[in-house]
Amino acid sequence: MLLEIMGHKEQIEKLKKIVKTDKVANAYIFEGMSGIGKCTVAKEFAKALLCLSEGSRPCNEYIACKTFEDSNNFILLAPEGNVIKVDSIRALKEELMLKPITSDRKVAIINDAECMNEQAQNALLKILEEPPKYVTIILITSNKEKLLYTIKSRCISFQFQPLKEEELRAYFEEPIEKELLEYARGSIGAIVNAKENHATEAIAKWVQAFRQESLIELMRDVNEVREEKYVKDHLQDFLEYLLYLYYKDMKEKKQDTTGAIAIVEETRNHILRNANVDIALDRMVINLWKWRRECKRLLV
Repeated sequence: MLLEIMGHKEQIEKLKKIVKTDKVANAYIFEGMSGIGKCTVAKEFAKALLCLSEGSRPCNEYIACKTFEDSNNFILLAPEGNVIKVDSIRALKEELMLKPITSDRKVAIINDAECMNEQAQNALLKILEEPPKYVTIILITSNKEKLLYTIKSRCISFQFQPLKEEELRAYFEEPIEKELLEYARGSIGAIVNAKENHATEAIAKWVQAFRQESLIELMRDVNEVREEKYVKDHLQDFLEYLLYLYYKDMKEKKQDTTGAIAIVEETRNHILRNANVDIALDRMVINLWKWRRECKRLLV
């Protein structure tokens, strides 16, 4: 079970023990950054739970395994756009009330569970309060804090960590650029997405821009790269990448970069609160340049 999945050995061992001992809870939370394999692990866990083999599970031989994703025993719920609405949770409840056919259980995975609005979360809570004995629900989230406390208190949590650099390199057949590895920060999904959108050059440009000593050149290069569609669509990821680089300088070069970190975090929070992006980024660039001038440091 789960042998082909990259990383997460500790979590997988715990899940294997749950399957082997048949001590299965009604609800789990798989938490961790996006793109590190939480949903992949959840699907394999679900498949193992639904398998009827008396040996190793999943066996991939019985009908419960062969028809896994097409059966009424397994439900995968994801956001429509950026939200999971109450109607989707009500429909899920109706599905869960129907008893399984080719297995002893039913498993539902709610991907990006933090996208549930308040009504949807309250509807889910009603399911978690009195779930059918044959039901297991797995919530996949990159932001557990957005879930109601009453939901979290009824789930067993598994924390998934970013993958190590050597694990990322082992996953891909071709060499991965240093900037792309750092940008991904342990996420296979981030690398795949960036490659599919031909964004490797934009990621490198983002780093190079913040190495410019002149304010004019710094503003010019940042403005140029931020106009690229991939950067616009993933601006928060690029700000997180910038924070990573400043934290890295603090750790590896023993440089005090707390001033720069505060500037980038303030910008990120302003944009999350729907501030004007252009104004927020211009202010960030100018404040970073002032901080660098005072400290006489460049991002390296």
